[in-house]
Amino acid sequence: RKRKAENEAIDKGFKTIATEVDGELTIMGNAGDFRLKAIADRIDTDNHQGLTIIDYKTGSVPTKKQVETGLTPQLSLEAAIAKNGGFEKIKAGPLSHLIYIYLSGGRVSGKASLLDVDPDEVADDALKQLTRLVIKFDDVKTPYLSSRKPMFQDRPSDYDHLARVKEWRGQTEDEE
Repeated sequence: RKRKAENEAIDKGFKTIATEVDGELTIMGNAGDFRLKAIADRIDTDNHQGLTIIDYKTGSVPTKKQVETGLTPQLSLEAAIAKNGGFEKIKAGPLSHLIYIYLSGGRVSGKASLLDVDPDEVADDALKQLTRLVIKFDDVKTPYLSSRKPMFQDRPSDYDHLARVKEWRGQTEDEE
């Protein structure tokens, strides 16, 4: 019932102002500007209260904790771009909600997950974390690690082959 209520609230109280919209935000780094680019799935207004950033997911939906800790920063960074007026033809403004809509292709067409977070705070935190990373990696002495989160090293990464992970773990190409 809670999900149905969330879906109905989204359908009734929100007005879509953009879909698949390009956005960009410039971060000042020590070595020059860093451009953060994104394509937001959907941006709505909430009865003129603020901007609602919506991301469609066909896989697992990130949890509140994953969003707040910056482990899944996509929606948070899109919110930061929106808050700062970085999406085409959308004025800068306060944020109202961050929402994931899970699309499974099954009987139910979509399940909305309204994140119980302060969207302005989450967006500001994500932008601060990214700015720290930009400044850190502007230093030529900072190495680029193949695995940013070692606690997930049992999960394959797109960069494992470059870091020769299998070789370092004593595995052959045939072993998983």
